[in-house]
Amino acid sequence: MSLNSFIDLTGRRISRNIEIMRLVGRNPVRYECFCHICLSSWVESHARLLNEGASYKCHNVSCALGRITPRPPVPPTEKPAPELVPAPVAAPKVSPEYTRYVRAMREIWGHPESSIASWNDFKMLEGNNLKRIMAPVEAAERQREGEQQARALELQWQNEFNQKHGIERR
Repeated sequence: MSLNSFIDLTGRRISRNIEIMRLVGRNPVRYECFCHICLSSWVESHARLLNEGASYKCHNVSCALGRITPRPPVPPTEKPAPELVPAPVAAPKVSPEYTRYVRAMREIWGHPESSIASWNDFKMLEGNNLKRIMAPVEAAERQREGEQQARALELQWQNEFNQKHGIERR
């Protein structure tokens, strides 16, 4: 509907998130605008709404839509940015016992990193405490070695059996 040669903008959306809600004045023609981002409303003139069109912004300065300003295109740089090379981090020198302890905790018992003692805590262990911690590790290593030897013997016997009876391995 036309109001004295003005187009009625009621119910239209400007710049996707701003909606023109209703006509609030006829001289000059003004509309109530509503921002769907910050949920604020304000009154704007018909002429400004038509002139700015899709570039029209929210009047609320704290609204993200109100702060958007077009940025000029950035020309591409000819040389690539230098790559950041991480500084080498020297690993702390740890004892072979601590290495065995950590390997057993991870591989044999499946403990997460958070439950494994740090090198600083481990090196404070002395005498009987160290023996108490390392005893299950040593037992697990012996059991693992025995299992590996048993697997190797079983594989050897299987190969000998296959050769003796002419069975080809796939």
